[in-house]
Amino acid sequence: MASAAPAKRSTKRVIPKNLAAAADLLYAIREERLAAQKALEPLVSFESQLRQHIIDTLPKSQAGGIAGKVVRVEIVKDVVPTIGDKKKLLAFVKKSGDFDLITSSLNTKAARERWDAGKTIPGVDKFTVVKLSMNKLKGGK
Repeated sequence: MASAAPAKRSTKRVIPKNLAAAADLLYAIREERLAAQKALEPLVSFESQLRQHIIDTLPKSQAGGIAGKVVRVEIVKDVVPTIGDKKKLLAFVKKSGDFDLITSSLNTKAARERWDAGKTIPGVDKFTVVKLSMNKLKGGK
């Protein structure tokens, strides 16, 4: 028997015109989201345990799957590339021109450490990201 769908709550939220009220609401919404995430942690953990249990205990002779009354689950294997020898890979990419094999991302921490030491890094630009910082006031609700 299928369980009844949960009643839909109204998610209509209104942004206050007053910036101080908007800041307080931002804090309240973040706290609500964090509480919801924390409440979900046991479900996420148990779901992961169930997945691993099925993977670990499903006999290999059952063609990689099992069916219950509601669902069939199958073990799916996927071959994922991993770097075994970085120098060899980079030499191959340079020689072949197959640059699509690698992604390039900057190590932010390493770049900041060099900037903090007064060094410049050729080819690296600075981009300013605008974000908010929240600090709860003493006596705040």
